[in-house]
Parts: sequence; structure tokens; C-alpha cells
Amino acid sequence: MHAPSEKPQPCWSCRKREATGTYTHAGRTVMVCATCLDRLEVQEAFEYKGLAIDKLVSRDQYDEVGCIRRRQSPLRS
Repeated sequence: MHAPSEKPQPCWSCRKREATGTYTHAGRTVMVCATCLDRLEVQEAFEYKGLAIDKLVSRDQYDEVGCIRRRQSPLRS
């Protein structure tokens, strides 16, 4: 919440909405809105774990795709 005299910080990514959270990548932390945070986390997961995501999607395990960033290896058998 902002003090009445403070102007809300715009999202670093879209510059359209108010920044509500932080996103850190490669040692850099920026303030982003919730929509961009979701997009950036999915993009990062896809870039770094694209093969694992592809395997999950081919198995129709879409819920696991959303969790892949928080787990070491969702494909362990």
C-alpha cells in the first residue's frame, strides 16, 4: 500500500499496471505487476526447462507445468 503522497511504481515490464511484486533473474531484481510476474516465471521455466515442460505437456500433465519452477525434477520416475 502506498502513502497518499507516493506515486505507485509502474511495472518494469509492461509499464501499464502498478508494480505489486518482485521478479529476480540473473542477479537483477525488478518490480513487476502480477500479470507480468506470471508471464516472466513461465517464460523462465520454459527457457531453462523446455524439454521437461514438453514432456509434461505430451503427457497432458498441465498442472505439473505450473509447478516445474519450484521443483528440482518433476520427471523423476
